[in-house]
Amino acid sequence: MYIRPVEATDAATERPRSRARSREALVGFGAVALLVVAAVVSISFGLRRARAAARSDPSAALLHRQAAERRKGEQAVAMVASLATAVDSLSRLKTIGVGAAEPPVTPPEPTEFASPTNCMLSYLPEVDVPANGLDFVCEETDFWTIELKVRAQVVNRTGDGSRLWSRLGRYSIAALASMRKGCCADPPYLQAKVAGLWCGILRDTLRGFQAAPEQATVHEFETMMTCLELRGMHLPAHFSVTPPERAHEAFAEFVAIARHRKSKQGDGANSPP
Repeated sequence: MYIRPVEATDAATERPRSRARSREALVGFGAVALLVVAAVVSISFGLRRARAAARSDPSAALLHRQAAERRKGEQAVAMVASLATAVDSLSRLKTIGVGAAEPPVTPPEPTEFASPTNCMLSYLPEVDVPANGLDFVCEETDFWTIELKVRAQVVNRTGDGSRLWSRLGRYSIAALASMRKGCCADPPYLQAKVAGLWCGILRDTLRGFQAAPEQATVHEFETMMTCLELRGMHLPAHFSVTPPERAHEAFAEFVAIARHRKSKQGDGANSPP
């Protein structure tokens, strides 16, 4: 039996959540502003110390100037990165605040399917995946491992579902996040490690996906992935094979299926809208 806790999906529940995200973004921006002020003060004191040392010992003037300039450059880089994070947070806040409300979706429960694999196949057009071939999605904890294994199971199979998956690009992990949410009963804690925290926490963004992806979460995911790419994060090579516009269109098709999918108890067939 696959039992999942009931999740709130109505607009009344989402509005407080959006306001909380707005407050968090504004608090984060204030923290960045304080960081910038502190950095400027630090640079000023550093330069004063360097000048004082140069006056007391002229032979060391050049070394002090070089050290001060080096520190100044490092601090400037940190300030720019912090400001970039603040701009990113405000961009997310703006989109969340003006986005049109989505009609509520009541997805089928995992217990309405014969297995987790049977449930996950309801997110895709017809595809020839072995019985129980995707059950591991509910057991693995590392999201990069999950993505690679699912790709191996789905891509190069027969059926439109395989062709859709091969076009998702970076959206494949967003699709997997929704599939895991909609088909796994109490799965183990998810990990999705990336280098650094300048772009946010990918793991938490993926855990925020519901059985039917929501606009605000998708936008947060897109912003984060773009940030990771710009910062040179090493992502799976096949993410860049599909042009971004085509990958976005493929994910829109996935979302349409996710919002209208049905179950067929005991039947291995998919149920596209």
